[in-house]
Amino acid sequence: MKTFLFCLLCCATIASAQRSETYNKTNDTTLNMQQRNAGEMSFGAGAGQYGVSLAFGFRAYFIGMDIALTDLSSAQVLKNQLDYDPPHNDYTLRTLNTARYGITFNIYYPVTKRLFVFPALGFSATGTNTIPQSNATGWYYKTRSSTEELALCYGGGVSYFLTSGRKGGNDLTLSLTYRTVFGLTANIGVVFL
Repeated sequence: MKTFLFCLLCCATIASAQRSETYNKTNDTTLNMQQRNAGEMSFGAGAGQYGVSLAFGFRAYFIGMDIALTDLSSAQVLKNQLDYDPPHNDYTLRTLNTARYGITFNIYYPVTKRLFVFPALGFSATGTNTIPQSNATGWYYKTRSSTEELALCYGGGVSYFLTSGRKGGNDLTLSLTYRTVFGLTANIGVVFL
């Protein structure tokens, strides 16, 4: 069900972007920068309640999507986990965490031709794995169970289009976003349409 809802939200975002009116980018000075520069990809970093956060963003006209990661220090990865159950009963069940990740959808509202504010709404997830560890050898065996906890993620931000040297458009954007779970992140974006 979670996967279906995620796919439905992604399809709605893509459909909305495709239905957006195509604007003439040549000499129309009444258009704001979101209308003139239809697409953007961004990358950023910041900090929140769980430590360092990384964010990757995409925007089509006035609709955007951010994917964020945090709590990377508690993500425990096993290098030599065996892919079978322990051959004996002398083991301890260990709980290992995965990184927190999430996705938010943004709707951009123009304040001026270059400055935009946006609310962000989505979800975050974190996972835990229960893995048997041999008391005799210390080896980790096949994962017994995996759980994932979903939580609402919301916030908002501001985006600013920088002036470039090329005629009729901008190349870069700067964004500052606050989201619950992920904290404050600063992004730099590249306009590609």
